[in-house]
Amino acid sequence: MTTTAVLLDEVQVLDRHRRDLGDLTDLVKSIESVGLLHPIVITSDYRLVAGGRRLAAYRQLDRERIEAHVVVNLTDAKLLLEAERDENTCRREMSPSEKVSLGLALEALEKPRAEERQQDGRQRGAVVTAGRLGVNVTPSLSEGERGKVRDIVGASVGMSGVTYGRAKTVVAAATDPKLPACVREVAQRAVAEMDASGKVSTAHNKVIQAKKSAGVLAANGKPVLARPPAPPTHGPRRKHRDQIDALLNVLRGATTAFDAVVLLDESIDAEEAIRLTDGLSEQIQILRRIKNLTKERTP
Repeated sequence: MTTTAVLLDEVQVLDRHRRDLGDLTDLVKSIESVGLLHPIVITSDYRLVAGGRRLAAYRQLDRERIEAHVVVNLTDAKLLLEAERDENTCRREMSPSEKVSLGLALEALEKPRAEERQQDGRQRGAVVTAGRLGVNVTPSLSEGERGKVRDIVGASVGMSGVTYGRAKTVVAAATDPKLPACVREVAQRAVAEMDASGKVSTAHNKVIQAKKSAGVLAANGKPVLARPPAPPTHGPRRKHRDQIDALLNVLRGATTAFDAVVLLDESIDAEEAIRLTDGLSEQIQILRRIKNLTKERTP
């Protein structure tokens, strides 16, 4: 992380996390009197992460340059934003949906490192020749950070990780084209109520209930997987097709869960990797034979 003076015109405000900057009078007076207590926060390509009100105040003062912290990862951004919340007396609290907007920008900082962690996991579970897997891959994040991006982002915007995740669900549902219109309408009202009251759980519960009523979520809260309608069949043939559909669903769930375990398990050693490879090879051969048999019957 570095601090530098940048031209106001160089700062790119691509996504306005704040829809209402509020009254800047006190902030402008504070900057005139004691200067800028906290530099704005930008990425290395000059995209604004935090400091929209400070940027606007500088423009009201006809300043050309502003001090900026340049962050390259989520950890740096989290520390800066937490320090600002603790010390800034001219700060205007963000609404929950504005915090989600900022949180999504912070999550983008973590994307490259998330991809590195996935690559690390693939290397550990990859097919290797005898003895080649013994390389110790250094994790991209510390133990305290790994798998806790939601909690880190939540703390950065002043929420618990759970609350941030719920607020994000509400905001996402309001514009998700894959959801039924009735669910989007409920979510849009929930966003407005959430911002007005600051109560995230109430808005989240309304969206979840709307999803369940629309058949998007099952009673246990898990997504309902869309399945293509089965062709009209009768007797043993219908039973056979139902069995195939059931087995395919089991296979999808098993492969998804297995993929997650392999990616997250940092303790896989060379012997376990070879055993894993042998087991997978046998199953892959069976699946390939089934695929070839069914492919012969396609027109």
